Amino acid sequence: MFGTLPEPGEATDQDQNEVWSFNNSYAQVVITKNLDDSQILHVVCHQMSNEMWMDLHAIYEVSSHQTAIADQCALFRTLADEGDDVIKYLTKLKKLWERLISFRI
Repeated sequence: MFGTLPEPGEATDQDQNEVWSFNNSYAQVVITKNLDDSQILHVVCHQMSNEMWMDLHAIYEVSSHQTAIADQCALFRTLADEGDDVIKYLTKLKKLWERLISFRI
């Protein structure tokens, strides 16, 4: 997925080429089966799973970062008002915190 195992050239063993090709195809299937129609448009032109992954990462990394920043601001601004249900307030804080952890901030 990250391009750490480059495509073997013609000089390598045919079995190695077949294994690499199978793994690349499998990774492409995994990627495309987990995308909706609007997302597939970004990867359909690629022949390598690494290219698919890098394009998706480039597109969605920014929006993930923006969402994380918005959640962080919401967490810092969230205050309990007089008479608020403490359990609901703490649950809201916990959900925001868990979302931030999922972004690895």
